[in-house]
Amino acid sequence: MLSTREERFLVDIEKLQHSIETGHIKVAAKVMERIGRLKEKYKGFQKLYDIQLILSDD
Repeated sequence: MLSTREERFLVDIEKLQHSIETGHIKVAAKVMERIGRLKEKYKGFQKLYDIQLILSDD
């Protein structure tokens, strides 16, 4: 069972993913900045989840 904080973390990750897919965030540095902010906000969950940025050639 997920805690409320963990659910919020997952929702924020999904929002980031949606922003990337829709093209609102295109620069890799900005994506890494957002990931860093999420890791800072939800410090306990960065140990449980592995968040990676995979760049494509497109």
